[in-house]
Amino acid sequence: MQAYSLEQNAVLDALVRNRTAGWSFTGHLLGISYDRIGDTNCMLRCSSANHVLDDAGRVDFGAVAVLGDMALGVCSREATGVSVRMATMSLGVTMHDAVGSGDLTARSQLCNHDPRAQISTALARIFCGNALLCTLNGVFKVLPAPERLATLDPRFRSDASVGDNRRVEPTGLSDCEARIYARVAGTAGASGASFLSRFWGFEVKTSRAGASGRVEVGPHIGNRVGHVQGGVLYAFAAEVARVAAGDAFRLVSMHATYHRPGEGGLLCANALRLHQGRTTSVINTAVTDGAGSTVLFAQSTYCRV
Repeated sequence: MQAYSLEQNAVLDALVRNRTAGWSFTGHLLGISYDRIGDTNCMLRCSSANHVLDDAGRVDFGAVAVLGDMALGVCSREATGVSVRMATMSLGVTMHDAVGSGDLTARSQLCNHDPRAQISTALARIFCGNALLCTLNGVFKVLPAPERLATLDPRFRSDASVGDNRRVEPTGLSDCEARIYARVAGTAGASGASFLSRFWGFEVKTSRAGASGRVEVGPHIGNRVGHVQGGVLYAFAAEVARVAAGDAFRLVSMHATYHRPGEGGLLCANALRLHQGRTTSVINTAVTDGAGSTVLFAQSTYCRV
């Protein structure tokens, strides 16, 4: 069998695992696993593998966003049963430290579930190594799931799964899988500060008033029903806002509201600086679909480093 790069192996492994219904390609790509599941006590992990790090050797913020969204959603799902979809309505992150290079651990708990409105709220903390990285809050709406997708088969952490290195030759991929795998080769010439942002296809550039970005919608960033995974959508908005704020500022908090599913051919983002002073910066970011309808709106605050 031919030898592949770490990034190629990670994508191939995720494609193989994704053939089993109930989990998402994004979760497999990031190697997210469960230690515990319960409405009052969930624990999820994300190892700081090479493809999860940015070019400076730190864990990519996209991994933080995806892990947080999943951690909040899974304890909400415990209150409703697994045969549903948990649609993210809002997601807020408060950073306590800069993202480092250690493994990520998320601990989440359900705050409330309203059975009449079918809305759940949850809280979570994410640790990077032994340091508290951020706290999160999320609101989720319970939606019916198509019968073929009405399952949740979480990947539990075990010594056996950690050592499981299943691989498949690219020649054995389906057409859809081959298109996802081909994106790995495209990362060499793509912009972005990490493999994940390049693989996901975040195209971001500065503008006079802030920054703008675009990302192609596809199964490489999709959830179980084909919409853009909520954490990836959050990460896209955060990346455009980060570029608008500039390298002199570090993220303090970001709160996003989800207006509609991320679907269609292309999503665009526009980040505007509302305020940029000596110590703080405030950025508003709107993500829109091809019809110009708002998919996500976020406001983020930054402090000068």
